[in-house]
Amino acid sequence: MKSGVACFLSALSLCKDIRDVMLILYVDEEYDFLGMRAILEDLPRISPHLLLSADGSDMAIGNGCRGLIEIHGNIFGVSAHAGRPHLGVNAIYGAIDSMRFLTEYLSNYSHPILGASSLNLARLNAGKADIDPKTANISVVEQINSVPDLAQFKVDIRPSSPNIRAEQLVNALRDYCHMHKIRLDNVNIQHNYGAWYTEPEELYELESIISSMTGNAVNYANPSLRGYIDLQMLWDAIGRPPAVTFGPGPSSVCHQIDEYCEMDKLIMTRDIFVEVLKNFGT
Repeated sequence: MKSGVACFLSALSLCKDIRDVMLILYVDEEYDFLGMRAILEDLPRISPHLLLSADGSDMAIGNGCRGLIEIHGNIFGVSAHAGRPHLGVNAIYGAIDSMRFLTEYLSNYSHPILGASSLNLARLNAGKADIDPKTANISVVEQINSVPDLAQFKVDIRPSSPNIRAEQLVNALRDYCHMHKIRLDNVNIQHNYGAWYTEPEELYELESIISSMTGNAVNYANPSLRGYIDLQMLWDAIGRPPAVTFGPGPSSVCHQIDEYCEMDKLIMTRDIFVEVLKNFGT
C-alpha cells in the first residue's frame, strides 16, 4: 500500500499542470474504516471518470471484491428444566438453525466473477439469560440443568452482490425466528457494505495504458479471493463509476516482516500513473 502511495505522489509531482484530480489519503483501511467514513461525511459532489486506489499488488488490476456485513444480536428461546427439554425452546439450537437458514438464503445471491456469498458464525455465547435489575443488561450464565434461553452471536457475511444490505438479512432472520418460536433481539449492525465490481469493458482505456507501458497483457487479480476493500464505500457513494486498485508491491510478502518492493516495479507503476493522470485529468 505504501509503495502505491509513493508512486502516485511521485506521479503527481511530474504532472503539475494536471487539473480535476482529487487525491485522498486516509487511515484505518482494514479495521473500522474510520478514515473513509470520515471522508464520505464531508465529500463534495463529484463524478470522476475513474477511481484509482494505489492499494493494489503485483501490478494487476483489481476490479472488485465481496462486501462486508457484520451483525451482532441475541436469540431468545424458552427455558425449562433439563429433565424436560421438550417444554422449552433451546436458544443454542435455534441460533445454529437460524444461521443455517441465513446461509441458504444467501445462496440465492452469487456473482459469476465474485462467486458465492458466504456466512461465518464467528462467535456464540449461550446459556441461561441473566438480566441485571438495575441496568437491564443481559448476560449469559452457566446453568447446566436448564434449557438455554439466550444465544448471543456475532456473524460475518461476505455478500457477492452490491445490493445486499444488512437490514434485508435481519428482516429475513427475524421472520425465520418468529416462525420457529424463537426471538431475535438486541441487533447491532457493525458493518453494512455490499460488493463492488467494475466490468473490464469499462476499463479499456486503463488497460491500453498498462499494456503499452509494460509491453505485456494486462493481468486481473481474482476478486473472489480478495478481502473487503473500502474503495467500495467511495464507489457506492458517488454513483459506482469505474474503479480499480493497482500497485507494485508483491502480494507474497504482504503483511510480512520483510515487506519489500522492487525498484523497477516502483518506477514502472509511477510512469503508468503519470499516463493515467494525463489521460483522465485535464
